[in-house]
Parts: sequence; structure tokens; C-alpha cells
Amino acid sequence: MITVALETATAAASVAVVIDDQPAVERVASTDRHHTESLLPALAELLASTGHGPQDIDVIVVDVGPGLFTGLRVGVATARSLASALGLGLLSISSLELLAASVLDAPTCTAVVDARRAEVFVQSFELGSPRPRAVGEPLVLSPAALADELRAGTRAPLVVGDGAQRYASELEAAGATLESSLEIPSAGAAATMAAAGLLGTPLAPAAVVPHYLRDPDAVANFQVAQALRPRS
Repeated sequence: MITVALETATAAASVAVVIDDQPAVERVASTDRHHTESLLPALAELLASTGHGPQDIDVIVVDVGPGLFTGLRVGVATARSLASALGLGLLSISSLELLAASVLDAPTCTAVVDARRAEVFVQSFELGSPRPRAVGEPLVLSPAALADELRAGTRAPLVVGDGAQRYASELEAAGATLESSLEIPSAGAAATMAAAGLLGTPLAPAAVVPHYLRDPDAVANFQVAQALRPRS
């Protein structure tokens, strides 16, 4: 059984392969948002290093966000195209759960993905089970609002993700503990969870869509421009 994962929610992109019950093998495809041209070649090279090709894939899982708009669009479109070409269904997992799944030796955590525009995507999780259990829905917050929730004790104080690192000083001042080794979601964790059957039943590729949580930058910029345009 060959399981592959595609992860593109942040400025970095990665791919991973799990063969049977062996540990995941992961490779960074891009660190500078060049996901379109790097994702499939990285996956092909990784598969080739294991003596396999795309035609041998049995299971595909993709990170559907939340995260950066263009990265998510590329990752999900690539995963959908690959699954359709191979006649496979498609599994999905959120970027926030992937961050939580990589936390070791802690009962709870708060995953924080940098959303740009001085905002972060946030969700808290209870750990200790094979799959993290979400506490509440994913939200878009300002770092200041997240800091307020940390002070109030309504968020797990262990924070992970590139958003937590970007606003580390503000969050640590509010009582957070930063796990600095967990910056981006792990494609390896996604492939491992999918191979273990923890992510449910694969869906038709067209049914798997990005979880943006908010409008893309282009829409927001257009709305600002419209608001500033002089009235005739």
C-alpha cells in the first residue's frame, strides 16, 4: 500500500510517501511559494527514490487549509488531478490538525497558521488519541485577540505553527509557550494518518475543496479600492 500526501498551506510545500507500515519519507518541494512548478516533480522524485512511480499510488491525502490562498489552490488542484487520473478517491486534513498531530508529550495545544494581513488562523486541540480532537471551530483572529484568549485561559497555552512564531513575543507575553520546532504542517504526518485509516473514507476528487476561511487577498483589495473610490 502506497500512500502519498501533498501539503501546501504555507509558504513552504512538502510531499510525503508511506509504504505499507514503514515510517513516512518526506521531502520539501519549495520554500518560496513556487508550489506550481515544484510539487509534482518533488513527488515523482520521492516515489522514484523508493522504486515506485505515480501509477503505484493507492491513497492520496491533501492539506485543505486554512492557509495561503494560492498555495492551497495549487495543492488541492494538483491532488484532485492526480486522484482523477489514477481513478482514486481523495482524503483531506486541515493544516491546523496537522500541526497538532505533530505535538508530542502535551495534553492540549493551539495551532496557529500565519494568515497574513496581520491575522492568524487558529484552532485548539486535545491530544493523546490517535487523532487530535478539535476544540471549537477554526477561526481568523488578530494576534491581539488570540493573546487576549490566552490571557483569559480559553486557549491551550502551547502554541505551534508559523503564525505562532511570527507573533511569538506578543503571544509569549500573554502566557503562551512556543514549540519552535513545529513551524509548518507535516506532509509526513498526513501520510501516516491516512495510511493508518484515521482520516475516514476517500471522497470523489471534485468534492475536496480548500478551506480558506476568508476571501483571498485579491477580493479584499478590490473591496478596499471600491470603498475608497470617489462617488460620482
